[in-house]
Amino acid sequence: MENSLIQLFLQYDQDGDGHLDSSELLTMISAIEQTVKAITDVQNPNASILAETSALIHGQSPVITKEDVDFILGSMDTDGNGTLELPEWIAWLRAGLNRTDEQLNAIPMERQGVVRFIRSLRKHFTLR
Repeated sequence: MENSLIQLFLQYDQDGDGHLDSSELLTMISAIEQTVKAITDVQNPNASILAETSALIHGQSPVITKEDVDFILGSMDTDGNGTLELPEWIAWLRAGLNRTDEQLNAIPMERQGVVRFIRSLRKHFTLR
């Protein structure tokens, strides 16, 4: 899976500078969510309607927001330079993808964008 994470990073490092900024990260997460949604809709047409309705009922955005991306970037950016380098990306995702569903469910509601991102990544790699 690490090679897939590296390829994903390189694919969305649009300017090739070896860093992901918040705009590149938002583009990546949005694309992953759209891909997963499209495949899920084919498999179960009601799944995305249920997910979006549930998110709205709980006061969440059904799509990733800039605030979600800023939070994710802030939690990944261990050197504090405002961008993600590949080692930060790998370390954070390795930890996030290894969380159990129970651990993900314990994350506060206001940070469910992070949970959606991790779950979307899991599905993304499962569907490939």
